[in-house]
Amino acid sequence: MKLKHLIAVILMLALAASCTSKKNRVYEQLKIPKTVDFKTASELYAQDELVRKNPGDLKLRLTMAKLFYSAGFKDRALSNYMDMLKKMNPDVRTRYLLYINIGNIYDDFRNYPEAVKYYNTAIAQLPDEDIAYYNLGLTYSNMGDGAKAEEYYNKTLEINPDNVKALKNIAALRLEKGEIDRAIGIYQNILAANPDDENASFNLAVAYIKGGSEQEGIDLLLESIKTAIDKKILAESYLTLGKIFYEKKDFFNAVNFFEKAVQFKPADAELRYLLGMAYVNNNQKYDAITQFNEIIYIDTGSIKAYMALGMLYLKTENLIDKAAGAFEKVIEREPTNSFAYYQLGYIYNLQRNTKKAMEAFTRVINLSPQSADALNSYINIGNIYDDQKNFNKAIETYMKALDLDSGNPSIYFNLGVTSFNAGRYDNAVNYYKTALEINPSDSRILTNLGIVYYKIGDIKKAITAFEAAIDIEPNVEAIYNLKKIKAQEGF
Repeated sequence: MKLKHLIAVILMLALAASCTSKKNRVYEQLKIPKTVDFKTASELYAQDELVRKNPGDLKLRLTMAKLFYSAGFKDRALSNYMDMLKKMNPDVRTRYLLYINIGNIYDDFRNYPEAVKYYNTAIAQLPDEDIAYYNLGLTYSNMGDGAKAEEYYNKTLEINPDNVKALKNIAALRLEKGEIDRAIGIYQNILAANPDDENASFNLAVAYIKGGSEQEGIDLLLESIKTAIDKKILAESYLTLGKIFYEKKDFFNAVNFFEKAVQFKPADAELRYLLGMAYVNNNQKYDAITQFNEIIYIDTGSIKAYMALGMLYLKTENLIDKAAGAFEKVIEREPTNSFAYYQLGYIYNLQRNTKKAMEAFTRVINLSPQSADALNSYINIGNIYDDQKNFNKAIETYMKALDLDSGNPSIYFNLGVTSFNAGRYDNAVNYYKTALEINPSDSRILTNLGIVYYKIGDIKKAITAFEAAIDIEPNVEAIYNLKKIKAQEGF
């Protein structure tokens, strides 16, 4: 290697080492994890350097605390605000804002009593300022105390009648209490003063819908969408319209509005789930599959998405293995999900893996012994035993199913089938008769009863059973057996 090339390589390595060293210094000095992006870490580091050089500069400390807060280090922001109160001598206005910021952090931490304490301390500093009153309203609302929240929103408005946020929050509380007309009146007043208030327009539409004036709400949303600029409001408007049309079972329009909402909130897994279900109901199976896979990409733990995928794959030709995979993912995340185990049992049975099918069905019974899935699991296990010619175990299992539902004709039908297969013809007749008493319009029962009668030589009863089956619903088996008997017996 030539000398100048060697020098260039050495310089590049030295530069890289220097950059790495600087990066490490940035993270180590502030004691923040390297998961924080370097740009944010660099901003914090630069501000920290300024604070170190000017330890008495209150504005620099405030900026530092705000940076910590916006970067998600709320505990560091809190300690900075507390330190400023103790060690520095802020003026009354700054002290007021410090108390409010401390209250905000405690509210974020859901330590509401501490938040209330610091907001009240702020009010003691400047009782004629509205910010602390408004924040107290928010905290009491978070605590579920609507009456207290409204009290402080009203105090906010006494000091500052132009605080529209407080007015909107009072309207929201009215909606929660079911005072729809009062909420509508507040939103209408806000819009009279400012017709371009998109938030008030959206909430007025929601109030109309909740109050039973659904079409008026829909019309207002559709009109507002034409001129709306706020992306959050647009997303919520499309979402609300999608939900309305979904409930109306107008899945075409539901899909249309959910798709538009997703454009504004592409990472919202719950919204994508609604879109996926709208696709399912609008017979857009492959669009639904794509959507549920998108949800899993966003949230790998989404049980609902795996369940929906499992059901879709199960109904799609040649995708049964994928269906099994989806339900297995559900069980990985929720080992007590009996529905997923039942679907797996059904799939394993289709795949002729009777051992795994039996294990899955047994798991359903253990997890949810009184459920409909447990009942069907007993029936499926009984069917497997019957296929294996283990007739005693089949009958024993069907009897357990009867303990859950003694009036279920399908169980008696299956008992009739197994008894016939075991050569216990009298038992088979009795089980079919019981099934027929419960469901006299089932031609399958009558057909099988005819077969048993024919087997034991009761030709007259066999003919009667086959004719009755054909009268209810002509089926190939009953017609064939009736013709066969008549031909053999010379009828």
